Amino acid sequence: MDMFERYEEEFLELKRSIEERVKKIPNLSSVAKEDAINSAESDISEAEEILKSMDLTAKGSARTQMYSARVKEYRSEVGRMRAELRKSALAFREAVDRESLFAGARMNNMDLAMDQKQRLLQTTERAKKSKEELREVLALAEETVGVGVEALENLDRQKEVMYRIRQNLQGTMDKLAKARTVLRSMAVRAMGNKLIMAVIILALLIVFALIIYFKWFFNTGSSSSSNNDNPSPPPENPANT
Repeated sequence: MDMFERYEEEFLELKRSIEERVKKIPNLSSVAKEDAINSAESDISEAEEILKSMDLTAKGSARTQMYSARVKEYRSEVGRMRAELRKSALAFREAVDRESLFAGARMNNMDLAMDQKQRLLQTTERAKKSKEELREVLALAEETVGVGVEALENLDRQKEVMYRIRQNLQGTMDKLAKARTVLRSMAVRAMGNKLIMAVIILALLIVFALIIYFKWFFNTGSSSSSNNDNPSPPPENPANT
């Protein structure tokens, strides 16, 4: 068995499988039909690839004319199987479309009712939320008013406290001014007292100096007068002795 005949045997086996699958498609369920159509399309594509290999092998063989005629016949059979498959697929898709259309209409009615119900529920929920939000806003407004009143009362109290502090500060400044005046007068008196003490000390020093001076002067004068009144005796003559 040459290469062409091997390809031919593989092609014929695949061809029988495709024909049996295409015949069973009308009797299958929707899901099975779709799987069978997809599998058949895949097998037909594989059969076409085998035919290409058979064509290349036939051109290089000594039986080119005979093999090429077989390939041409097989190609027509593949075309027929593809046409039957397309017919089954078209009928399946039309049935699916009709079913989808009816189901869609039913679903649309159900969806419309559900949508209206959902909208009604959403509207009710939004109304509840709006009512709750309004209550929260009113409560917040009342709380804000209370805080504002309390703040104004605190400001009045603080104003009164500041006024008292200002009065106390003014009294303190007045007392400080009086104390500064008293301290200044006390400083002037202290300076006067210091000057008086200095004058007194200076006078005392002068008096002490005069006393010492006169005392020393009179003592010196008395000593000189005593020496003049009592002269010393002359010395004795040694010859008389």
